[in-house]
Amino acid sequence: MAVMEYPGRNRDEGKFAERLAALSSAERRELRDLMGWPPNAANVPDSFFEEAAERRRTESYAMLYLLFLASADYHAGFGEPDDDFTDSIDQQANEWAEDRSRQLATRYAERSRGAFSRLAQRLDALTDATSGRDKIAMTKAEFEDELGKVAGPDRDAETAATNTTAAQTAGGDAAAKDTMGGDSPSDTWVNQPHLTRTGPCERCEALHDKPRSEWASIDSFSSDGPPLHDYCACIIVYANAAVGA
Repeated sequence: MAVMEYPGRNRDEGKFAERLAALSSAERRELRDLMGWPPNAANVPDSFFEEAAERRRTESYAMLYLLFLASADYHAGFGEPDDDFTDSIDQQANEWAEDRSRQLATRYAERSRGAFSRLAQRLDALTDATSGRDKIAMTKAEFEDELGKVAGPDRDAETAATNTTAAQTAGGDAAAKDTMGGDSPSDTWVNQPHLTRTGPCERCEALHDKPRSEWASIDSFSSDGPPLHDYCACIIVYANAAVGA
């Protein structure tokens, strides 16, 4: 049996997080420039979030595509890939990454808009409606903290960790389908709480060492495999993989 933890997973997750963090840093810088000091939320057009989401979609697509391929190529080594494997996996990687990156961009825009709306409401509460002057000034440290909620590194780390696991699963399952005759009811879920920021998870612990045939009955959201939650680092052991391949 082969473990669905391709070599370089942690390295690639780190690269993913770094690339997203670079986008967030640029977005915070742009927000500072737009809002000025004292900050004025009205200076930020709605197009800011649309453009930020598109940049994130493009960057996420590139990473997800490569992560899917890395996992698929690794797991194909435990099966019997035919001459069409490369073209088939490339198409599957492209389709999966396109869909997943759109989902990430949409979620990012929604969360960023929500955080920015809360920042705007807080700024309004600090402003005298008659004179337009601040009654209670927001400090620059507080402002930076609020910007971090709109576009911050913690969310980038979460996105990278969760979606690297998703790419591992998708790429591994694709390779199993194309080179191992498909997934098996005997495939095993293995949790790795030591690799996560969140530590042990009751939901994942309930699935640990359980065969695929039991996943859905244990947790209705587990039928597609990991990730089951944000920061999930669980893996799959494929029963049909050739030992020592």
